[in-house]
Amino acid sequence: MKILLLADSTSPHTIKWARSLAEQGCTVLVAGLSSAPADLYQQHPAITVATLGADEQLVRQAKTRWSKLSYLKVLPRLKALIRSFQPDILHAHFASSYGLLGALCGFQPYVLSVWGSDVYAFPRKSWLHKSVLRFNLAKACALFSTSNDMARETALYTDKPLQVIPFGIDTDFFQPANGLELFPAGTLVIGAVKTLEPHYGMDVLIRAFAMLSRNLPEQKLGLLLVGSGSQQAELQQLTADEGITDQVRFTGRVPYDEVPGYHNSLDIAVVVSRRESFGVSAIESSSCGIPVVASNVDGLPEVVQHRQTGLLVPVDDVAATCAALQELVTDPALRQRLGEQGREWVQHEYDWHKNVQQMMAAYQQVLAAKEARS
Repeated sequence: MKILLLADSTSPHTIKWARSLAEQGCTVLVAGLSSAPADLYQQHPAITVATLGADEQLVRQAKTRWSKLSYLKVLPRLKALIRSFQPDILHAHFASSYGLLGALCGFQPYVLSVWGSDVYAFPRKSWLHKSVLRFNLAKACALFSTSNDMARETALYTDKPLQVIPFGIDTDFFQPANGLELFPAGTLVIGAVKTLEPHYGMDVLIRAFAMLSRNLPEQKLGLLLVGSGSQQAELQQLTADEGITDQVRFTGRVPYDEVPGYHNSLDIAVVVSRRESFGVSAIESSSCGIPVVASNVDGLPEVVQHRQTGLLVPVDDVAATCAALQELVTDPALRQRLGEQGREWVQHEYDWHKNVQQMMAAYQQVLAAKEARS
């Protein structure tokens, strides 16, 4: 089977899908708006990477409601790739940008995966954004969501059914192990493996950690923030304003293959997003046996079971986040129990190998329907 993935070729999610499909015997072409490092997929000869020749950051930062029209410039390149690769299926990931390209290129079967902000935020910008999303969804012959909550949100803009296929994880890759030595011995490490963007609530985490440090002055605490993003300088200034700079480490972006080591460096993982379509970081930490504090928003309650695998707190609530952290810091037995139960939960509900088989079965259904129509 030949699959053209129309997606950000540098995204860990895209990398994971491409590698897994190749391992299932598929030949994969990843076509992204911007270029990817040459070595990103080099260990997988069944995967080819192509760029559509656009600067994705410029497109994302465009302010006008007509900015999506800039994608028209790369349509000829996409159509040329389709002619040369001759895919069996075109699968666009992210319903607003790549979804628009998939909808406009005219290829079928075209399937579409929604990711999060493309359905939670994008259609609320204007009537035009809503119309673009409706158009993209209408053109797809199959729609996929990673969570039930995001499927319900997407259903506001389409009458088509959505198949929920979780973006699970490899529980052998994400498993309990020794972490990295990033803080002095005896430090209890709290942190997050997330992009440093406003909707992920890193400011809430920093303020809650500062409050916790004041509440427990005798406890050695460290805050680990793994990831890069537009808020990095602002968040670093916030740690200085809160007087906790010496306790905090910003790693910047880390290679995907090194991510489990950072999860295992945590004693408590925190995912206090303001919006979160699914919560991959939460289940990665749970799979490593780490208890999770998460905001009770969107898809996160689906992946974090309150008082079973972690603690849920109201969104944007610094005091509640601090209280949850303090409960876990002062109760090692609770941390251990939630961590152990979290790994069992992920192994049962979010095993990546099962999710890949679900997608392969969905692809087969799409091809069978195409053959029945011909």
